[in-house]
Amino acid sequence: MLGNVAEWTQDRLTLKGGCFRDAAEQLHSAARLPYDRKWNARDPQIPRSKWWNTDAPFIGFRIIRPVKQPDAATAEKFYDQLLAAK
Repeated sequence: MLGNVAEWTQDRLTLKGGCFRDAAEQLHSAARLPYDRKWNARDPQIPRSKWWNTDAPFIGFRIIRPVKQPDAATAEKFYDQLLAAK
């Protein structure tokens, strides 16, 4: 998992794990890279998106899912808490 692309984390401010551009010493789960606005300067969308990283091909993300699908009320509560924290 380490060394392919750095993982875009939920806080949107850091990447973790290192990527193919990094030295071998940087390929570990504690490696962090702060967000740089230049990565999405060439976003072709209107309005621009903080998730469009035209100049950051070293960023990836991990898709996860719960073992047991939560009911609608639990899922709604989770997203309300997540979005309220931003």
